[in-house]
Amino acid sequence: MVPLGKQTGNAMTMWLEARAHTRQMENMLLSEDRETKVIDKLVEQGWDRDDVPILLPEWDNLVYKPTPLTDQTWRRIYPKLIPLLEYCRAERLSRERRERQMDRMEDFYDLYSDYISSRMAEDSSLSRGHFLLAANLLSRVPELKKQLEEEDVGGYTEQKWETHVEDVARVNEAYKAKALSLLVGVVQKGTRDDSVVKKEEKSMEPEEPQAGPSTSTSTPTPTTSSSDMSNLTRITTVFKCTVCHERLWYPAVLSHTCCRGKVDRSLGQYFEDMDDNVFEDELEDAYFLFAMTTFGYTYEYRKRRNRSNEPFNVDNLALDGRWEQMVRMALRDLGLSENATVQEVEAEGAQFTSLMCDGGAERNEGLSFLEIIDHNCSRHDTPVDDTQAVIKRDQPSDEANASSVEP
Repeated sequence: MVPLGKQTGNAMTMWLEARAHTRQMENMLLSEDRETKVIDKLVEQGWDRDDVPILLPEWDNLVYKPTPLTDQTWRRIYPKLIPLLEYCRAERLSRERRERQMDRMEDFYDLYSDYISSRMAEDSSLSRGHFLLAANLLSRVPELKKQLEEEDVGGYTEQKWETHVEDVARVNEAYKAKALSLLVGVVQKGTRDDSVVKKEEKSMEPEEPQAGPSTSTSTPTPTTSSSDMSNLTRITTVFKCTVCHERLWYPAVLSHTCCRGKVDRSLGQYFEDMDDNVFEDELEDAYFLFAMTTFGYTYEYRKRRNRSNEPFNVDNLALDGRWEQMVRMALRDLGLSENATVQEVEAEGAQFTSLMCDGGAERNEGLSFLEIIDHNCSRHDTPVDDTQAVIKRDQPSDEANASSVEP
């Protein structure tokens, strides 16, 4: 049996706890009622409900209290609430303005992407690398940039886009011509005879322009001859990135991360919530691809990105003679011309087998031409005899032959 004193003590404790809870609920209801009345009075004064600073600590100190709201209390706290209201209103207007800017930027990207797709459909020789990144484009079409950044409207219409198409086409053509001239410069520099180079070094004549970003602000649009383009597009022209060590062919080199220059940092306001340093090297490229394809944005502190202000540069590119030799030997084994382009060789859709190793079908059979070149150069470091066979074309399987026969 529980002693009477202990029973009384337990009952008293329960009563006190219930009383405290009741008083807490009463104070909460009184505070909420006072807060509601203050908000109603603010709305009567012309303030927007979205500007009420209920999340600021000063609000609780002034408003959220379990005491009645008298006229005297209102006259005392209202002047103190005005700076808080003005601050929240400015934040809301800035947020809404930024959201409208983002809407315009997204509309612009969709229209620009459609434009690129239509141009590529019209001309099969074009790739996305022949076009400026979205942010780079804006920095070269001031009127377009002004409308997207400064106009206080919710969207960017197709009618407005039509007024900028000619300017967009013009700056993209200039960009393409400049990028091609830089790549041709790399090819010419890599194929010049050593004796010519030494002679040029001793000459008192001005030095021949080297491939790289231009420092001039008003240079004429460069032109590229048909013979230069022929050399550039050959499958035997293999570029090597000295930063990431990737091997590249035209036109894929135009889209290579290490060659695409940084964008106008004034557009960084659209991406201020993205931490430049949060991504490791393995993840950075994947996220950069998303950011680039979405808005043309690049990180200011990307380790791999060249510091050039040009949208495309070749500072990190060189020709790879070893891969070129392997390509020539593979073309010889297949009976293909060294003047063939990547598109022409890959268009066949054929699969090939490496003759330089017997490491198993999963490693060296059923690969595309470029995959075989990558396989041979990556796995076999020893020099290859020019007479050695390095590749053969796979024969279609019996099932594939049977399926291709008309009944």
